[in-house]
Amino acid sequence: CMEGETQASIETQMKLFKHETLKIEWRKAALESLRKALADGSKEYADAALEELGWSEPDTQLELGLIYSNIDNTLANLDKWMANTEVDAPFVCIPSRN
Repeated sequence: CMEGETQASIETQMKLFKHETLKIEWRKAALESLRKALADGSKEYADAALEELGWSEPDTQLELGLIYSNIDNTLANLDKWMANTEVDAPFVCIPSRN
């Protein structure tokens, strides 16, 4: 029955969607974990990049450097990016609150 499948799908989505964003501590831990995983697996990453993409060792190190730089930048700015900020609502949304 299509209606039953639709209702089951909606219920599943409601369980997954908790109406809140992930905590900043979780996000920072995930980024640190990603950084560590890349550092620990850099040899495997380099081997895969050579085999799959034909990248040389310097190309791979450059790519890893860019990824590390992005992780560092995100960690440095995450508090500011996730801070609550009030903005003016567009006229068509009045009397909404932001």
